Amino acid sequence: MAASSFDAIHKALTRGEITPVYYLGGDDELRKDELVREIVDAALDPGMRDFNLDVRAAADLDGEALHALVETPPMLSERRVVVVKGLDQWRKNAKIWQVLHRYLEHPSPGTVLILVQGAGEALDATVSRRATHAESGQLDPEQLDAWVVARARRVGVTLEREALDHLVRVVGANTTQLAMELEKLAAAIGERSTTA
Repeated sequence: MAASSFDAIHKALTRGEITPVYYLGGDDELRKDELVREIVDAALDPGMRDFNLDVRAAADLDGEALHALVETPPMLSERRVVVVKGLDQWRKNAKIWQVLHRYLEHPSPGTVLILVQGAGEALDATVSRRATHAESGQLDPEQLDAWVVARARRVGVTLEREALDHLVRVVGANTTQLAMELEKLAAAIGERSTTA
């Protein structure tokens, strides 16, 4: 499939468009985790997650375990979600890649598979061709501002334009650091409002 962007996947999910396989790469681990959560939220009802959500580290899987995970039918739900993190932990010639490549030729209609590549690692070309794939590249200034505003809103903080500009100027474009600073700000505001 053609390369997508995190924003394009987000928009497709809000329209209810869920593909059978997602392949996420790039250096921004926080944004990858956020998109994984968003896909899970779109694909699964919260009450069905205990039975239909499997999150695994790639290093803990062999070909047989991967095959069993992706071919297990959903329980009392339309679909199940399997998240495999750290595909870079598989050696390039490991047999598990063959199992994955075979699965990608005919993905199970009842499974949404989310594959997450580690930071600093190139995406596997075969997986990229057969999955909706995107990399968490550097956000441009407008995208970064939108991300910070949305993240601030999620933790209960509303930022004025000057505060947003100051935060980004001081912290930089690292989303993990920005998220931590927003959490601190939310905690400080919460403490101030309870003591006032």
